[in-house]
Amino acid sequence: MTELVINSPHLQTPGQRLSTALLSLSGWLLWSYCLLPLLILCGWWLGIHVCAFLINLCGGYQGLQKLMTLYVCTVAGSALGWAAWIGYDRVRGRDAPDKAQDRAAVTLPDLSHHFNLPEALLETCRHHRITTVEFDANGQIIALIPLAD
Repeated sequence: MTELVINSPHLQTPGQRLSTALLSLSGWLLWSYCLLPLLILCGWWLGIHVCAFLINLCGGYQGLQKLMTLYVCTVAGSALGWAAWIGYDRVRGRDAPDKAQDRAAVTLPDLSHHFNLPEALLETCRHHRITTVEFDANGQIIALIPLAD
């Protein structure tokens, strides 16, 4: 699957749009699942009667306390797993050769051929600090406009 550089939903496939929507929905559901008991508990401490009813509905204060303990253990486990992964990745990265040195530099003729632009224009844009890039409806570069410094 190619990475999306330009966020243009009308250029995305229906599968890409659906997967983006499902991922966003699952993220919001996860946040609401984690934050709802905290909001109920805070509302109960502030004396909001609806929150007191919801605490009784969830099994009372002890039930909510057990749920909060489970949340803390889950977050701590996730943090420990993340830290272990970072440690493993750093150790593994020491043994791997430096891949940045193996890559060949991109030349001006390569850029010119790939983006279908004149080399002289690319060279001019290279020497300017600001360049405006114009795209067509399909995301192809149609113009480079170097701005005066």
